[in-house]
Amino acid sequence: MNFNLTKFDVIGILGAYLILSFLYFLGAFFFSVCYSHEEQPSILDFEIKSNHITIKIQTDLEVLLNDEFNNRDSSKIDLADEMGRPFAKNIVADEIFDLVSQKWRSISDLFVFNVDNERLELKLLNVSAEPLNFENESTIVDLKIEAQIPNGSEYFTLGWNKKLGDLIVRQQGEGENLYSGYLFNGTISPKIYLAKGKLLLSNAQFVNYVISGVYHIVPLGYDHILFIIGLYLFSHQLSKLVLQVSVFTGSHSISLVLASLGLINIPSSIVEPIIAASIIYIGLENYFVTEKTSYRIFLIFGFGILHGLGFASVLDSLNLTKDGIIFPLLGFNIGLEIGQILILILCFVTFGYWFKAKTWYQARIVRPLSGVLVLVGSFWFISRII
Repeated sequence: MNFNLTKFDVIGILGAYLILSFLYFLGAFFFSVCYSHEEQPSILDFEIKSNHITIKIQTDLEVLLNDEFNNRDSSKIDLADEMGRPFAKNIVADEIFDLVSQKWRSISDLFVFNVDNERLELKLLNVSAEPLNFENESTIVDLKIEAQIPNGSEYFTLGWNKKLGDLIVRQQGEGENLYSGYLFNGTISPKIYLAKGKLLLSNAQFVNYVISGVYHIVPLGYDHILFIIGLYLFSHQLSKLVLQVSVFTGSHSISLVLASLGLINIPSSIVEPIIAASIIYIGLENYFVTEKTSYRIFLIFGFGILHGLGFASVLDSLNLTKDGIIFPLLGFNIGLEIGQILILILCFVTFGYWFKAKTWYQARIVRPLSGVLVLVGSFWFISRII
């Protein structure tokens, strides 16, 4: 068979190869994933009273002390567990406190607590851990920290080193405009003002919610990425694609709002498997169905509702009040839509523009990529119901 490829087709083929490679590594990476579509972030709660700040951090012990565990004496690991389980899963609470206390200077260097650009001295008060057992996949510890804020300070910023992962930050206490934010990949919070009367919700914080929304699509929203790719594969015509994506956007925005306001609440143990099933369905329909069907719009609407519930868990973890949820919800949703547009643009420039008019587009592009969607979605579905 003679394809009569031009140099532009060759460039397009290379683009398609790149996206196939992306999907391959995406699927390979997720063979290590069990239940959720992304790792759970750590949580930082803080409260300010006068010139004193109290901080509570909930995080994974192995994340916090990764280098320490890599350097532990292997004989201690063997003594802790003859079955070969990681050492962090088997140490007792007193040993956790001693270990963190001994390494506190190096651990505290990973944290960022600055007042007017000057670093605060952090004092470790206590370390507690959830009951340890071999069924736990991680050992969750709570660090209680305090620091003194100099008189006359105007604002502070906080965060931690990116190797510790994402961080949810929540201000505790009474009053309005309490700060909350999602800090990803080592980002630092915007300025949190200490003076009364200043609005905590600055433009920088709103932008942070927008960026967080993008981040939960690209790169964290793996299942949402595959669903958008599936929509593109089924209908690369602009008018039909815009209709399908608009329906998906509208439906997941509705469920995101309702869930964030506490009007609906469906456990993630139900939502996550169905999200995986939606990817399987989209892949199968793309593979076997050649004629466009009217009922697909209604299915996309229903799947969008479920995808929105998946996103809602992010805002729910911020413990936003109903009075303070409007701007975070708006910013986060704008970020989600930007992320979806980026995925559509990626599909267009890698294979859509070059091949959509080719007679072999369905056989060479749509079906192979749809097969990848089915395989990855099937693995996610099984792993999320086990």
